[in-house]
Amino acid sequence: MVLAKLRDAAKAAGIRELPAGCKSNLVVIFTTNGDVLMKALRSKRPGFFVNLEPVKTRELFGSGRAVRWWYENSPRGPNGQAVPGATDMNVGASATEMNSMQVYTSSLITTNIVVNLSGNVVVIDVAKAEGFPLDAIASYAAMVSFAQVTARDTALAEIPSVLGMFARPNPRKEALRDLTAWDRAYLHGLYRIEPNRPFDTQRRRLTAKMRDAIVVE
Repeated sequence: MVLAKLRDAAKAAGIRELPAGCKSNLVVIFTTNGDVLMKALRSKRPGFFVNLEPVKTRELFGSGRAVRWWYENSPRGPNGQAVPGATDMNVGASATEMNSMQVYTSSLITTNIVVNLSGNVVVIDVAKAEGFPLDAIASYAAMVSFAQVTARDTALAEIPSVLGMFARPNPRKEALRDLTAWDRAYLHGLYRIEPNRPFDTQRRRLTAKMRDAIVVE
């Protein structure tokens, strides 16, 4: 069921799944104690959590969240090439929390920098998630796997998305079980906007692509 939800979200985003044996860049972990697991991971692999933003550190360690996640983002050129002198930026943060960087050229519309999502880990605490349907948790995990969102639950509760499930007052068993039209439109637009543009430009184009996708549906 979890793999089916991940594949469904990837299809909405237009992400191609590579065949078996490829190098994995997404890991989904189920655990009976998220706080203990995260503490052990930080002890054994501190490099996983280099340069975390304070808000992300609080979300990952000791927060008691049912679902936690972090990303590895790397700066790349517009054609995917490594940026000279640049290293991975804010590993563990979402793209919107990364430091700004631009390369100035004769172009007025491109940053010449692409935020490359090179890895993602999602940790699901089954004790904290008790009462939610498994397919609802799986859809939530699928959305955060590909959408690079932050865990601002109260802000997300008001939008028609699986991302607001932990902030809504509804009984857990009534949580949304599938990606909504809004979720699919967001993933569709996110992976189709030009990656080497300033965030304000990307926001406008993402909004337009979401609107078009929802109208088509």
